[in-house]
Amino acid sequence: MGSRGMGAMTFADADESHPVHSVKQLEADVAGVRTIFFMEKFSDRMLVFITQTGKIGTIIRAGQEMTLEGNTSFTVETLLGAPSADLSLDLCARRIIESVTSTSATSLPVVLCASLLGTSVPPELVRELVEVVVENKIW
Repeated sequence: MGSRGMGAMTFADADESHPVHSVKQLEADVAGVRTIFFMEKFSDRMLVFITQTGKIGTIIRAGQEMTLEGNTSFTVETLLGAPSADLSLDLCARRIIESVTSTSATSLPVVLCASLLGTSVPPELVRELVEVVVENKIW
């Protein structure tokens, strides 16, 4: 992977009219393709935007829930756009929410906006995308 840091901004004085806690924007070479990442943490959720096309793409919500038995369960739901035929974008959202909940005390849901080249995303590309998000985490 190439350069990963265009910069990061942190907002220390978030309030009700500006509920943003932190923002990161970066560019990375993912599988030979220029990929733009934009991540923003709000008081009620996190937004992860990944694009290789300059478009918003499919919007997916991923969250953590507790079962009646006290076990952790993850839900993934496509909000806008067509789900990928191989569910690779769902897998990407799930891996991100798993990383969020396993590496922090937060259980905020993640809204993933993803527009990637091609109609299918191979597992190794999903791993690379999640790796960039985790390395530059905002939680």
